[in-house]
Amino acid sequence: MLDPNQRKLTQDILDWLDRPAFTVEYGPGDDYRYVSCNTAYAALTEMNAEALAGQGLSAGFALGEAAKVRDLLDQTRREGRRQIGNTLIRWANGWLCQGLTVAPLNDNNGRVNGLMVIAEASTPERMHQVALQVAEYKLRDFAELASDWFWETDADHRFTWISESSGGQTTALRNLFLGRCRWEVAIQGDNESDTLFWEEHRRQLDRHEPFRGFRYCSIMGDTELWIEINGKPVSDANGRFMGYRGSGRDITEQYRQQRRIESALRQAEEASRAKSQFLANMSHELRTPLNAIIGFSEIIRDQMFGSVGVPRYVDYARDINGSGTHLLALIGDILDMSRIEAGYYALDEKAVDLSTVIQSALTMVRPQAERGGITLRNLSPDTLPQLRADERVVKQVLINLLGNAVKFTPSSGTIDVVFRQLPDGTPSLTVIDTGIGITPERLEHIFEPFQLAKAEVARQHGGTGLGLSISKRLMELHGGSLSLSSTVDSGTQAQMTFPNWRLLSDADQEWTPPVAPEPAAPAPMQAAPQRKMEQPAPRQPDSTELGETLRTLLATMNEGVLTIDGQGIIVNASDTCATIFGYAAGELNGQNVKTLMPEPFRSGHDSYVRNYLTTKRAKILGLGRDTLGRKKSGEIFPIHISVGEYAGEDGPAFIGLIRDISDRRDVELRAEFASRNDPLTGILNRASFIAETERMLGAQHRLDGGLWVLFNLDMDGFRDINEGFGYHIGDSVLRSIAERLGEVLPREALIGRIAADQFSALAGVNDLNHALNLAQTVHAHLTKPVTAEGRVVPLKVSMGAAIVDDPSEKIGDALAKAELAMKLVRAAGGDSTRFYSPEMTRAAERRLRLTMNLDAAIENNEFHVVYQPVVETSTGAICAIEALLRWKHPDLGAISPAEFIPLAEETGSIVQITRWVFANVAEQIRSWRRNGIEPRRVFVNVSGQQFIRDDLPAYFRKMAEEETDLVHFIGIEITEQAAIQNMEATVQAIRDLAEIGIDAALDDFGTGYSSLSYIQRLPIRKIKLDRAFIADLPGNDRDIALVRAMIGMANGLDLPVVAEGVETAAQRDFLRGVGCSELQGYLISRPVPPDEMGELLRQSDRRRR
Repeated sequence: MLDPNQRKLTQDILDWLDRPAFTVEYGPGDDYRYVSCNTAYAALTEMNAEALAGQGLSAGFALGEAAKVRDLLDQTRREGRRQIGNTLIRWANGWLCQGLTVAPLNDNNGRVNGLMVIAEASTPERMHQVALQVAEYKLRDFAELASDWFWETDADHRFTWISESSGGQTTALRNLFLGRCRWEVAIQGDNESDTLFWEEHRRQLDRHEPFRGFRYCSIMGDTELWIEINGKPVSDANGRFMGYRGSGRDITEQYRQQRRIESALRQAEEASRAKSQFLANMSHELRTPLNAIIGFSEIIRDQMFGSVGVPRYVDYARDINGSGTHLLALIGDILDMSRIEAGYYALDEKAVDLSTVIQSALTMVRPQAERGGITLRNLSPDTLPQLRADERVVKQVLINLLGNAVKFTPSSGTIDVVFRQLPDGTPSLTVIDTGIGITPERLEHIFEPFQLAKAEVARQHGGTGLGLSISKRLMELHGGSLSLSSTVDSGTQAQMTFPNWRLLSDADQEWTPPVAPEPAAPAPMQAAPQRKMEQPAPRQPDSTELGETLRTLLATMNEGVLTIDGQGIIVNASDTCATIFGYAAGELNGQNVKTLMPEPFRSGHDSYVRNYLTTKRAKILGLGRDTLGRKKSGEIFPIHISVGEYAGEDGPAFIGLIRDISDRRDVELRAEFASRNDPLTGILNRASFIAETERMLGAQHRLDGGLWVLFNLDMDGFRDINEGFGYHIGDSVLRSIAERLGEVLPREALIGRIAADQFSALAGVNDLNHALNLAQTVHAHLTKPVTAEGRVVPLKVSMGAAIVDDPSEKIGDALAKAELAMKLVRAAGGDSTRFYSPEMTRAAERRLRLTMNLDAAIENNEFHVVYQPVVETSTGAICAIEALLRWKHPDLGAISPAEFIPLAEETGSIVQITRWVFANVAEQIRSWRRNGIEPRRVFVNVSGQQFIRDDLPAYFRKMAEEETDLVHFIGIEITEQAAIQNMEATVQAIRDLAEIGIDAALDDFGTGYSSLSYIQRLPIRKIKLDRAFIADLPGNDRDIALVRAMIGMANGLDLPVVAEGVETAAQRDFLRGVGCSELQGYLISRPVPPDEMGELLRQSDRRRR
């Protein structure tokens, strides 16, 4: 009996032999039993190894022939050496064997325990049949390894054969297709386009034409199956049409992915179109007021209605007119781009004289060129053809190209305009300059909107803005193109080309633009009824047909097919395979397969093959996997490869099926990039930044003893940049921030955009001092002004930082710390850097607690109102009162208004709280009156949100209806900052309140804009000077001057002035001397409860009497 090692070794030898061979062992009953056989023997006897294993010799030889074989085997076993028998022996299937060679197989003790038998066929014809059977086995290997499956149809186009499918769908495919035509199992719609689609395909089949890439959909089970097939007609030796052979592929997942991509593109296009439509619709709204500004500035500039009087006003008008004209041109560019993107841009096409266009364009830019010492030349022929085009657009594009050339061409340079027809007759206009040129890196992006040729050049010359992007789109609307080629320090060529059909001849009378062809009909989408058909009986192909089948399948396969011998030499490479690797047909044959491999696979391939031939172990055999290939040009590209082994003429050989997956890999890489990176800046998005930070902190926590520092930064006033300069400038600023972070941070740092104008970064530092210095460097680098399209944009950045020194700390907690530090920077005025400290968390927790308790404070009676009197400077009598809100928290005690009022404004609770204060004050006024106390007007501080979110006039009208005179004892105070939040709403609300009888005072005057323009607009009754100007009086000369000026201004407007924070007699005396009419502060009285305020009113009334 053969042991396991002998069985494996002898099987390897059998597989290596190309002649029919088998092994036997001497078993029970003194008989020989088959152990195994090779492919050639299986083909010869029409029995496979599994069927023969364990059977006696009679299974493989004809009746009576087995005894001859047994005699030869006995002799070999007895003598222990090889025996050759030349007697004709007939196999069980009737074929003759010329002779047998028998070799003994010995165990470890030298005893014969098995035999190997090698046979010779009797005739060349039979050996040819064997070769065909081997080829059929190879063909089966192709079919099993390929991702495609193969098929045959008869002359009536019904499927008669479907190969094994590597996707495991063989049975389902055969049940679906065999006996049917493909249009009988396809989903077909009822519309005319689907009907025409299938009719054209059937006509193609009736004409016996080959086809590739035919796609349709069927239903397999409960799911759609999208299929792509290739086919080639097959004829017999007499030329009679027999049907089709071809390959098919399941493209369902590819189809679904394509639909998802198309859906995403449609959504993006719809969003872009909506944006473009909005901008296009804004044309009138933008242009009308701007034209009015330009027109009126021209009137003042030219003094059309008489002398202006002040010469500098003329200069101002000239500046306004120039800025307005520039802005109008920019709006025109943006609206042009918007109309193009929205599909609203229509060309006004007519016959265009190119000579006139060129001369006109040169005339427009000549003054600018002469100022720069640049020579303009028209090198076009004297006689130029006419084009059918939009003359204004052609001139606009040419002027744009000439303008850019002038900007980037130094003094003494030249700019030429040349018309010529290219070798294929295409008309072209080229602008050639001797300017500074553009680097290849920048040239790749030159047609993107708002891309500059080079940052430092843009700062000097003004950049290209939208011009080139619009120009390219306008040329494409003409069916032409715009291209640039450039050499740094030598110059640039910008070429406009038009399609040939736009050339006009003298014979042209009427001209009609060519109509684009109708798109191909979509794949049919309705299922046809399925009919159960009997499967035809299989038939045996002859040698000619089998060879033709192999050639046909190789020609129709989407994969390249490669056969390789045991030494790694390519025996045959299909045309598709050669094309994939960039070789001509047949060029690969005879080369070593490692030619197609990049390093390190190339260097290790020979040893890999030797190792496999020795051990028969290989990971790649029988499996499909993605790897890298090397083209003839040296380009490395992704491929999918499946490899199988077969018995070649000289030993083991290999079959490889190869598919170029560059497109799929590109899609995967783009999808991967889009899922990981921010599309505007190219840096990590929020999710990827957090994931990468967690990975970096978890895998490599500063083994050198250093620390990590996490930055969180936000652009101050970024909304103003977007609204003031345009969103395209805002985008440029964001890209600049990302680039600057990459420039200033260490190379291994992580950078991410985690919100609209918010960025985060993680960097390794040596110690805390290193982190502090890095933070200062980063902030200084980020706050340098950005130049975009000739505009200098100043930047302010609020930046928070957190030290990460605990390996177990979660990235979310670290981000929260850095963001908290950043928010505190913003709250303190912004444009600075602050590192996180634990006290910040405690303050944030307190802030959160107060925010959550605000709404309940009213219900729980935690608020109360105190009152501070305001007195006349001349008499000391109380003339007004200010109501001040206080909060006594049950756990935290007294909470300062400076702490909880901003929280109430942020959350919107301020509206409800202010209503509560008004109700409380109204009730207190009633109480004083009931007790015989004459009230004074009580002023309540009001937030700017009260005029936006609340209808105060309606509230007080209702109060006045119930108690007519009550409102005359109520007033409001509003700060400068609150007033300008929404000036129009504030002015209207104060006017409405004044009609009801409620006075308004401007609080904290001097801390904001202190502008006469808005004080005149606000219908206020008094001004309150902020305590900051009073505190150092009368010893501070600067404050003395400011207070005198503000009081003088108020007196000039006939507005009473209240000085807040008066605490000393010296302050009182000074204020009385400069004309301040009213005083408020601790010198008069601290804020007191309602009862004490009532007593103060009684005392004031007694003194007055």
